[in-house]
Amino acid sequence: MIALVGSTASGKSAVAHSFALQRGDVEILSVDSMTVYRGMDIGTAKPTKVEQREVRYHLLDLVDASEPYSVAEFQRTAREVLTDIASRQKIALLVGGTGLYGRAIIDNFTMPGEYPELRASLTARAETELPTMFQELAKLDPPAAEKIEPTNARRIVRALEVIQ
Repeated sequence: MIALVGSTASGKSAVAHSFALQRGDVEILSVDSMTVYRGMDIGTAKPTKVEQREVRYHLLDLVDASEPYSVAEFQRTAREVLTDIASRQKIALLVGGTGLYGRAIIDNFTMPGEYPELRASLTARAETELPTMFQELAKLDPPAAEKIEPTNARRIVRALEVIQ
């Protein structure tokens, strides 16, 4: 496995495509949090249909933009794709600018679980009690609270979901 990472608009996608074309045994895995969504083609450096015919790409257009999709789901799918690529004696080239998605594959870290009922309850509560919930988070996990804006309901809810 090879990883090509860097900042947005630094030319990673073009370099990866050229490399894969030259080698012939390379398949590209997009490690970008936006290219997993169908219809998110502008501003994402998603390969064109022509490029996708020239080189095999993975982890593109997995879900509709209206659907939730977590890094844990991405990690599971990526692992399946990597196993398939290896079974065919090909080289996997990870390309993208979403560090968390890349690290989820490269570092193989364990993802905290998801609890839909708890999340729904916390989300409903956040509509009226967000400042209180942020204070709870600050007591339970001060380092996490330091990284989250007190008005960011989605991140506060997720942090409390993981803790509980």
